[in-house]
Amino acid sequence: MRDGREGHRAVRTTAWCGVGLALLLAGCGDGGGSGADGGTDAPAEADRADGRDVPIADTSEIPPTADPRPRIFVPRVVPDEPGGAIEDHKQRMAIFWFGRVTRRDDFVQCRVGYDDVLWMMQCAVFDREIYDEAPDAASIPEWDALRLYFDLDGDPAKRAIDARSWRIDAQAGRHGTSQTAVYRGEAGAWVAAGVEAGEDCRGTPGALCVGKGYRGEERDQSRGWHVNFFVPWAALGLSGPPGAGARLWNVALTASDRDSLDGTLRGAPQHWPGAGFDENDPSTWGAWEFLDGHFLSREESGATPGHGRPAYAVAYEPPAHAAGTEQTIEIRQGEGSDVIDEGAVGASEVLCSGDDDYNFGDGPSSWGGNTGREYFHVQDQEDYADWPCFSRIYVKFPLARVPAGQVVVSAALRMHHAMPTSGGDEGEWSLIQAFEVPAVLRDGVTPWDATNLTWNDAPLPVENCAGFWGDRTGMTETGWDDLPEWRWDVGRAVGRAVEAGAEHVAFALYSADSEYHTGKQFVRSSDFPDWGDPTQRPTLEVVVADPE
Repeated sequence: MRDGREGHRAVRTTAWCGVGLALLLAGCGDGGGSGADGGTDAPAEADRADGRDVPIADTSEIPPTADPRPRIFVPRVVPDEPGGAIEDHKQRMAIFWFGRVTRRDDFVQCRVGYDDVLWMMQCAVFDREIYDEAPDAASIPEWDALRLYFDLDGDPAKRAIDARSWRIDAQAGRHGTSQTAVYRGEAGAWVAAGVEAGEDCRGTPGALCVGKGYRGEERDQSRGWHVNFFVPWAALGLSGPPGAGARLWNVALTASDRDSLDGTLRGAPQHWPGAGFDENDPSTWGAWEFLDGHFLSREESGATPGHGRPAYAVAYEPPAHAAGTEQTIEIRQGEGSDVIDEGAVGASEVLCSGDDDYNFGDGPSSWGGNTGREYFHVQDQEDYADWPCFSRIYVKFPLARVPAGQVVVSAALRMHHAMPTSGGDEGEWSLIQAFEVPAVLRDGVTPWDATNLTWNDAPLPVENCAGFWGDRTGMTETGWDDLPEWRWDVGRAVGRAVEAGAEHVAFALYSADSEYHTGKQFVRSSDFPDWGDPTQRPTLEVVVADPE
């Protein structure tokens, strides 16, 4: 089947620059860079967590408790070869998603990263019908298009756009006029910025550039389209990447959908971060935080076949606690009264189906609304023409066994890889990222479980927490009793949930993988009912302690 392209404690530092751990932060030697509002932070030496090298990305100029908006941590992209182009390393970018897959509605997933010269975002739109004939820039939002909003201040209380606010309107580029327009805020309104956006974005464009492409056949037989945004720091009046005190931006996206030439057929606009969006009010947008460091490459991480390694983790500073009172709690199905909810969206008995009536249909029998899953796996690829092969895992843990009055010192999400889902010996390596997500569906009310979790209704990410490199090694190589463990540092998410008194904490697993044959199937909570090793089920390992 083709899928489409030990104890643990938190490390509160920026990176360890010693032998054995690759360089995570710019300050450790990967090129540096400074923004107009300040330079990069100097890295501190990190501990080694019980023999594991855990790269930690220092974060959060505005604490998450003071800014509950969805937040994407955007990494520096360090090419494998000097002078390499950022666009060739999308696997090591952050990824986020929004929207729905139906005949009328569109789904969007975006990869984003930056280097010393510019930041880049690629957004792929799953769209069956492409109409892109805007006669002028002002009418772009009436056609298939993306509108990107970003505000350089990052203040979650900012209520009006100004000269620090930008908007790029990019029409789909398939049959029609390929319109693009750039705006800036002025006295609470959007005005033309007088900036032309190029379209030939190969390599490292020296000016703002918006590249476009598509997949599919005729207007009503499309697989989708994409937009590549290349935005040089200099075009924004900055001398380089955002430095200390300027790394948080307000950001939003809108996807507009037109499904007929006369405009009588169209899908509902889709927004990131979701409901309540107002294009003139940055406080209703989401947040990007530019990390000082990068997600490690596989070689940098030290991962070897059957022995994966972390690519990054978002820093968590636990509350002060009494030394010597730490205890480890393992939350998983079969431990006490723990009930774990989980599911994979996108995967089904017709995974990679070529039946587009099914793929772009509506309702519970459609691909986007399906709950009849047979797989528990993660897969993605850059070739969005194969998007019916894509899949994400969701898993939700109860927090009832975390003792009241204790604080979270660290936490890790542990999963065991069972087998690749395609490619055989050609199965590619994956950098799978863990995301904190709500414990309810997108309606904000209904708790999700295996019976109602779908691609179209599954919750959107709150934050990207951590990444882990692993290969195709599974039960064929190791047997069922010694499957490779994949591990994500999720202390920040669990600590926040416990502090808020939440009953559950939930995660999604997805990747920005670019190649074909990256599918990875993991052990489910229902596996090993009366044989094998049940400790290989999805596990949340939480270290707690008495407050100081």
